[in-house]
Amino acid sequence: MKGNNKPLRQEVMKLLAFAMREDTRSFLSRSWSMSWPLTLIMFFEFLMGLTDVYIAGKVSKEIQATYGFVIQLYFILIVIANALTVGTVSVVSRLFTSRNQNDLLRSP
Repeated sequence: MKGNNKPLRQEVMKLLAFAMREDTRSFLSRSWSMSWPLTLIMFFEFLMGLTDVYIAGKVSKEIQATYGFVIQLYFILIVIANALTVGTVSVVSRLFTSRNQNDLLRSP
């Protein structure tokens, strides 16, 4: 079995070498400094959802099942809304920072 672990070890070593590069660490540090608030928000949303399921289970199993179904629909809608928001922000920021300001004015 030790012979089978050699390619895995090599890949892990490559990944660690990549993670230890200065530019990678700088990128990860900047990314984390911008993303930690949203990570904290998502963690608290998870806790609130967990609490909701627990409380719904105390009321009845049918309500807990209904809540579980509705929260899945809510999750799908949130994913779609986030995708549209990120896409819109990306397009608007590209148009806004382009050298051709007429593109920004012409966009619907």
